[in-house]
Amino acid sequence: MPSNRSLMNPAVASRAFGMKAAITAGEVLGRAFDRDDREGVWRRVNVYGSLQVVTELLARLDSAIISDTRMDVERAWVGALGLELREELEPLIAADHRGLISPRALMQCAREVILLAPDDDTFDPVSSDDLTRCLLGINTEHDHVSGQLEMPEITRFDAESVAQIESVLDGLSEEGLRELMRTFTVDEVATLAYEKPETIETLLPHLHDVWRRPWPQGTKVDRLAGGSPAMVFEAAFGVPFDDVLAFGRLIIDRAATGQVRFTTDEIRAAGVPDRVLAHVERHMVISLGDLRQSFRNQQAQGLVTAWSRFTVQRYPFVRLADGALVLLRAQMAAQRIFGDLPFFDLREELRTGTPRAGRQFEQAMNDIFEVRVGEGIRRIAAQPHLCDVVVATESVMQKAWTPPGASGPPSVCDFVMVRGRYCVVVDANNRRLIASLSEGQGDPDLLDGDIERNLLEHKFTQLASTIKLLADNGWPGDGSRITPDTIFVPLVVTPDAGLPYSEFVDFQVSERAHPLLSPAARYVAPPALITVMDLMILEGLADQMGGDPVKILADWRALAGRGIPIRLQNMLDLFGLPARPMPRRAVGRMRRLSDQLRDRLVPNA
Repeated sequence: MPSNRSLMNPAVASRAFGMKAAITAGEVLGRAFDRDDREGVWRRVNVYGSLQVVTELLARLDSAIISDTRMDVERAWVGALGLELREELEPLIAADHRGLISPRALMQCAREVILLAPDDDTFDPVSSDDLTRCLLGINTEHDHVSGQLEMPEITRFDAESVAQIESVLDGLSEEGLRELMRTFTVDEVATLAYEKPETIETLLPHLHDVWRRPWPQGTKVDRLAGGSPAMVFEAAFGVPFDDVLAFGRLIIDRAATGQVRFTTDEIRAAGVPDRVLAHVERHMVISLGDLRQSFRNQQAQGLVTAWSRFTVQRYPFVRLADGALVLLRAQMAAQRIFGDLPFFDLREELRTGTPRAGRQFEQAMNDIFEVRVGEGIRRIAAQPHLCDVVVATESVMQKAWTPPGASGPPSVCDFVMVRGRYCVVVDANNRRLIASLSEGQGDPDLLDGDIERNLLEHKFTQLASTIKLLADNGWPGDGSRITPDTIFVPLVVTPDAGLPYSEFVDFQVSERAHPLLSPAARYVAPPALITVMDLMILEGLADQMGGDPVKILADWRALAGRGIPIRLQNMLDLFGLPARPMPRRAVGRMRRLSDQLRDRLVPNA
């Protein structure tokens, strides 16, 4: 295990040791603004108007996060506050590392509004000043981990503060440091999963590859009615998949302008068919009363700090008493319609009719995920400036390394990519983050168990076996490509909704995987998880900027090997690659599909 001091990179320090990124009530109001204080605010405002105020601000914030203009939204919000709050907040939000408004805090405001605000039209919506006080109070609660561990509160990031953090780190026993990291890891995972920005522009190319293309050759689909997942969707639900996507494109377009309230007549007039409205109503809409009761049930179970991510992501539209729909969060709607959730809808629909069809669909979608990961790797290898990159597949490796008379093929990963001294070994894992960890309700033991079962006992074992076979036998068909000096880089590719690979997760996974992977060859870098979006970005860097993804991945894992865990996206920033270009192929697909979806809707005269 690296020394305590080796963990001291700014990202880890600021999250772990009381360096509050969020501005809290104590700093501005001079006291906490707790749940009782916030209940006093919510009890005297109208639920419908207040919910619209919160969701409109959230829509602006989500859009700003994507366009990297988040500070503009905060400055505009603070600039419109009353004099007292404005004078306190303006110096604080001027600091780069400080923030007032977060999606997580706004969603908790929406939750509290739904739970506590009365359905009384004689009350006004919540004021900007009162909403700000509530945000400050929630920010204090969201920094609960530092308080539980009695870490020092540090309000700036300068040399003195860093020295204070280092002093705390060096004073911790190894066991104390481990426990601290385990606790922070759970909080970090939930935060990253919740606040990860996803755009329809990045979701559409992957959605097309997964849903709209034919089943891969050899995939067993004899129990499924349709030549692609989208066709199975239409057969099961009686509504064309692209019609549902067109509805989503319409909603996201309008949310980008700040609209979060919609009437059925308005949506129908925009050209959305009634069969789509019925499908959306069944699968994506929840009444205000039912959502309120769901939140109350969570409270009764003691889940008072639950973020309700899965409830809101499943039902991003709330039906109000007047029949209108309020979009709780545009990000959730994008994920609901263009992300992973249609898979769960269709799997459950198939299971209800024919359980075997549901299981076959799940396995077929796993096959698609693996095939699409392989296609991305091959496209990287096909770049003209990477002409010396060679890729081997699971079947090629097993054929080369299965001796005559063997009872079965050896355990190998899905893909291997080699260039020069670097050999990247890759396994695809179509597995999402556990719900309770995503909700912030998990604990360190749950996360440890998930890492143990899914990675250490399965995926990393396959990667270790592949590395050893390569080290012992050389590259299939050309042994000279693998030498004693080859550096192996083991990776697992997950969906975007998989386990976020934060600094804390990276450190713990690398430490626990070391005894398994290091004996396989002379040089084995610490393993890592990347998402399909990370893979698309790496392809884009190669396609649009002449980048070398193999070298980028090797350099990234070399940092982790020196005890400097860092997220891949942050590493790209540090190495002077702030752009996140999509591959030309993906950009073209996104534009064509967006145009097709918009053209499907013919407004009623």
